[in-house]
Amino acid sequence: MCSARVSVVIPTYNTSRYLPDAVASVRAQQWPDTEIIVVDDGSTDETPAIAAAWPDVTYLRQQNAGVAAARNRGVETATGRWLAFLDADDRWADGKMARQMAYLDEHRCDMVFGFASEVRDDGDSTTETFTQNAVLRQAVASRCAGTMLIAREAFARAGPFPTAWRVGEFIDWYLHAVDAGLTGDVLPEIVLYRRVHAANGGWAAGAARQDYLRIIKGALDRRRASEARPAPRT
Repeated sequence: MCSARVSVVIPTYNTSRYLPDAVASVRAQQWPDTEIIVVDDGSTDETPAIAAAWPDVTYLRQQNAGVAAARNRGVETATGRWLAFLDADDRWADGKMARQMAYLDEHRCDMVFGFASEVRDDGDSTTETFTQNAVLRQAVASRCAGTMLIAREAFARAGPFPTAWRVGEFIDWYLHAVDAGLTGDVLPEIVLYRRVHAANGGWAAGAARQDYLRIIKGALDRRRASEARPAPRT
């Protein structure tokens, strides 16, 4: 099994309550070479003090620019051959990294995703209740940043996360990745627990859901433009 370095980028904005649990879930993977990068997107809570206590974590701080910009900042700093992402209010399932690495070794695709389960914020996220009693609904296949493990070279082919959107930035990135010819599969196992709470960006930005329509339209426009180009002469 490949044991190359994995750089894990954790963007955070005023989620100091959850950040320690997210970092702990990465450490619990016990991957031989893991680089943890926390990108603070202008938090006004205790995030800087919490991160300062972790000598094994690279801590970066920037003015508030959104989750996409924070992830991109982490990628720019990352030194690993592989990239993974985890929102600060979520946590990985045990064994996520090893299982996905094994899958990539066997199937030789550019990226692999997995199943995600939504859990309620029960205030006791570090106990078994987080993964057992707090589950809101059945786990589903999820192509999102938190379930993805991707080769750094493949990520570069797709380009950075788009920063123009309030929500849906990963959908736009994924559609660009498909257009770039990247291949990806979904591991049929839970790899991510997504915490549902009042401050979730994707849940709070109701008006911003119009971005999804613009993202899909942009993808369709790119595809039509590509199909309209004349075939190269042979």
